[in-house]
Amino acid sequence: MENGRAAEALKVIAAVLADRTRVLGPYHPDTFAARQGLANTYLMTNYPETVRFHEQLAADAGQHLGADDVRTLMARFSLGIALTYAGRPDEGIRELEAAESAA
Repeated sequence: MENGRAAEALKVIAAVLADRTRVLGPYHPDTFAARQGLANTYLMTNYPETVRFHEQLAADAGQHLGADDVRTLMARFSLGIALTYAGRPDEGIRELEAAESAA
């Protein structure tokens, strides 16, 4: 993603997330969808806190939506990718395999 466009995308998605959090609450399924969108954008832009953001998203989704909810599984899958991109492929593969087996 082009750097200027990435910054623009991050602002828009962060604004959507803020609105959904304010209106729907932090644990509403639509809020989780916005968080997933922001997490994916972080992944494409090499944001330094990408892994931490994905870890928190996966933990919150598991706790509030349930371990077998599709949004939780997507968050875990994205975490696996983030870990792999961050140079932690063994952890990433474990997370990807765990998400797959839970599906």
